[in-house]
Amino acid sequence: MRAKRPIGVMIVAVLFVATGLVGLARCFAEGNGMFRAAELPPGVLAAIAVVAGVFLFLRSNWARWVAALWMGAHVAISAFHSPAQTAAHAVFLALIVWLLFRRDSDAYFAH
Repeated sequence: MRAKRPIGVMIVAVLFVATGLVGLARCFAEGNGMFRAAELPPGVLAAIAVVAGVFLFLRSNWARWVAALWMGAHVAISAFHSPAQTAAHAVFLALIVWLLFRRDSDAYFAH
């Protein structure tokens, strides 16, 4: 029997897809496209978010690790900005990890 999709996984997946799509739209609207010199391209980060969100819906275990690493990268990037941004990203990271790595989520991703 297949485990029912936990509401936390659905919330994270929807947020990742929405965040990624908004990020991609913003990159193309500003004319930055997918590539920028000397930094990790914002369009690539946005595309990774979309891919992680879609594959969370498709029960891919690796997608929850990608989502956690994606948020961890944002914590690291925000460390170069303000302490408030770093704290906010750290809270989101903790929430995402808690939602994606709970016992009910483990059962959902194990097939």
